[in-house]
Amino acid sequence: METGFAFWLGAATLAIYLSLGLDLLRGNRSMARLVDVPPDLPRAAPRVSIIVAARNEARNVRQALQSLLRLDYPDYELIVVDDRSEDATGAILDGMAAADPRLRVIHVTELPSGWLGKNHALWLGSEAASGELLLFTDADIVMAPSTLARAVTLLRRARLDHLAATPSMAMPTTFLQMFGAAFILFFSLFARPWKARDPKSGCHIGIGAFNLVRTEAYRAAGGHRTIRLRPDDDLKLGKILKNAGFRQDAAGAPELM
Repeated sequence: METGFAFWLGAATLAIYLSLGLDLLRGNRSMARLVDVPPDLPRAAPRVSIIVAARNEARNVRQALQSLLRLDYPDYELIVVDDRSEDATGAILDGMAAADPRLRVIHVTELPSGWLGKNHALWLGSEAASGELLLFTDADIVMAPSTLARAVTLLRRARLDHLAATPSMAMPTTFLQMFGAAFILFFSLFARPWKARDPKSGCHIGIGAFNLVRTEAYRAAGGHRTIRLRPDDDLKLGKILKNAGFRQDAAGAPELM
């Protein structure tokens, strides 16, 4: 009896894992790859406001912002919000802004009650933005020059209000590389990003490295003010947009970010 029970329990467990694995494989294959999307912008491309929240990012922020300033997109502004940094981040940002007028820096000295710092910084950036589209990205993300043009092309072609894109993860040690791979696996099984495009599905997606949103949709959903105390602000941004009836999807972009 015990041997038979163990056999059927093992078989059922194997079947569950195989089912999850097949679902993950099919789902990932159904997602667009941003590198395969040729830039096909209209003559008057929509203006994009890139918004970055930075706190104590002196180690990475210069390289990340240099990559954003090298984007080949024809019309964009870059807004970086220095969220009470205690290192050289503020000085680095001010120096870069003096050398390039596309970069605007906002310094936060006090955090208002009822906010998490990053959410507040992104909200401030969105309030200062002039673009038809908003791109929220992290202060340590390095992008290839064509990344934004490809993303805007896909968003327009698929008639989306929100496009999230997945980056590659650079980890300095083998242990962290294993941890990163495991995180991606379990996150994908939990979030099922390939289902975000289905309006009948409750699945939603948001990725801190790359959340491209139509400004009208962002404001209609309440933006970061609605999720001001959520530590998972990127994913919850996708949730409030999906719940408000806006169209969203995810694309893979590890070759570009």
